[in-house]
Amino acid sequence: MWKNPQRRMITLVKLQEKVQAMLDGETKRRNIAIKFLEEVKEILIPVGESLWGSGDDAITLSSIWIRKREKDKIFTTNYYFRYGSYIAENRDEYEGFYLSDLSYPLWGDSIIDLKGSDFWAAIGCIIEWVSYVTELMDTRSESRNKLLDKIK
Repeated sequence: MWKNPQRRMITLVKLQEKVQAMLDGETKRRNIAIKFLEEVKEILIPVGESLWGSGDDAITLSSIWIRKREKDKIFTTNYYFRYGSYIAENRDEYEGFYLSDLSYPLWGDSIIDLKGSDFWAAIGCIIEWVSYVTELMDTRSESRNKLLDKIK
């Protein structure tokens, strides 16, 4: 296949350069995305209970499914945000973003541990979810103000 060894070497060197540039770029992009996740987490932890309560039961205590809009509909994804730690007998889960393969938000894989397109799909969903949370905060504040107006 490679009749010219020099051409083969040039092709392999170019391939190696391209691979290295891709890896360097991916590392930089990934670090920015992880920093974003950490910042969102730190912003939302203090308001978690005010926005979402303390969970329906001990298993889902202080976690919330991440929702996504699609064609004017909002649906629940397999991603969730834990705004409080869950300490169990043999396993713990701390504040952060997770991907669940279960029907409840517990014992998921940290988004930070996901690789490739799985990681970037999660980041895209979380970015969109941040807008949803902002709207939710406005709606909750408005609703609570209306209640207060009734008792003033």
